[in-house]
Amino acid sequence: MNWKTRFKAKALRFFIDRIVMRKPAYQIDGVPETVYDEELMIPTPQGETRTLFHWPAKARNTDSPVPALVLIHGGGFVFGLPEHETPFCQRLANNTGCVVINPVYALSPEHPFPHAIHQCYELVAWVAREATSLGIDPQRIAVGGHSAGGNLATGVAAQALARGFPNICFQILDYPFLDGSVDARDKPLPIPKPVITPELATLFNSCYMPEGTNLRDPLLSPVCADLEDLAGHPPALVITAENDVLREEADRYADMLRRAGVPVRHVVFPGVDHAFTHNGPKQSADAAWQLIEDYVSAAFAKTPSEESPNSQQPESMTNNSQ
Repeated sequence: MNWKTRFKAKALRFFIDRIVMRKPAYQIDGVPETVYDEELMIPTPQGETRTLFHWPAKARNTDSPVPALVLIHGGGFVFGLPEHETPFCQRLANNTGCVVINPVYALSPEHPFPHAIHQCYELVAWVAREATSLGIDPQRIAVGGHSAGGNLATGVAAQALARGFPNICFQILDYPFLDGSVDARDKPLPIPKPVITPELATLFNSCYMPEGTNLRDPLLSPVCADLEDLAGHPPALVITAENDVLREEADRYADMLRRAGVPVRHVVFPGVDHAFTHNGPKQSADAAWQLIEDYVSAAFAKTPSEESPNSQQPESMTNNSQ
């Protein structure tokens, strides 16, 4: 990787993290007035990982363990801070009664694949090992993520399945990146000016997947996994955006999970593009977050013997939710 690519990536990180994302793009409803947040440094083989824990108010009034959702931010594997997710995580914790765990992970180009995906797995495994002391129910740990974070979330689920630990009870994949095997310039453009342009995607890919990377590694490109390796994955909620460059690969992965016998709910939001849950429009974003809250609440309320419904076709939200 040449110095120009590194400079562009770091300049983009500064611009997005320190200027664009300093405050939410729209008014986020439902954030509690009183929040219970704490920061922990979690040890992993990849180094200590700064992690924010957003606790529900009820956790302060009971000795019963609460479920946990590890929610991983997006940013093309190049930028992103957990603080950008804080109001969304606080709302999720307040409305679902789970602790939302919001980690920092190592970014590229300094730390290309597979550093972050192993780091995220080790973080979730640590949470499961320390669940009792943390006040978390180890049988009700879920993972989720947006964009690049969705890639890392399903990668955590895959590693947990392969290693037999920890038990992941469900996964949320919000407009995830799932195919690094296809050149960014060859992916279909649903609209003339998408949020993720071919040029931007090429920058992300060159940082996270430098020359010599196995682009068909299922931890990098889950759509390249064998169906038999997907069998046993936790139930999934897959959210895609109609105008997103990444929609096709996420639609395909949802279908692969379904064919592997995994309970899947797949919802397509019409008329919106990548990152709409954070960038708006507000009505579509609110509808998506409500869907996530409903799914989280329902999944944590289930007993281990219960399964989520496996919808045969992707659902489309009505235009009223835009």
